Amino acid sequence: ADAMPTALPLGVAGEASPDSQPLARSCPPAPPQELDLSIEAMGRRLGVPAPVVDACRAELRVTALHRWQAECLLLRGVLEGRSLVYSSPTSGGKSLVAWLLVARMLATRKKKALIVLPFVSLVEEVGATLSGLLAKLKVCRTAKKKRKKGMAALPRPVRVEVCHGARHSANFDNCDVAVCTIEKAHLSVNKLVFDKQLHELGAVV
Repeated sequence: ADAMPTALPLGVAGEASPDSQPLARSCPPAPPQELDLSIEAMGRRLGVPAPVVDACRAELRVTALHRWQAECLLLRGVLEGRSLVYSSPTSGGKSLVAWLLVARMLATRKKKALIVLPFVSLVEEVGATLSGLLAKLKVCRTAKKKRKKGMAALPRPVRVEVCHGARHSANFDNCDVAVCTIEKAHLSVNKLVFDKQLHELGAVV
């Protein structure tokens, strides 16, 4: 049997609230027992773009979600863009919850995502995974220089950048998802603050 993880309904898994809303304290009713847990049905319900859903099936071999994953994703606060704290055993499916929410945020809120990991090996692994999952997802954005010139945004593929060791901190003007070690994430957030662009960060995992 699947081990039931702990989930605190504090909103969307990793999505930064732009107005620092108070954390949610009560859990809404659980999804009905007859809920369709297939990856396609959950993708449609959450508003996750079809290319990402297809990649979950092809790249991760995911055909359906565990019930606890659906319960986390369908929390009212999560759907409203707030933060979620949850835990499960190793290989319990935590990453899938986060990747679906990141994809949803990229498609709907059109902001940037920061993934923070403790080890270089994990940064490389997750960077490769997200590059595959988001390869066919397109977003409409323009670089800072082009925005100043009033140039219109054109759809382009999501860009995933890996940052660790001697590699520079994430350049959010050129990427949509930055996968970083703790030190590089710190530098990247400081740069956003210095450049007065912290509002462009929509999700932190």
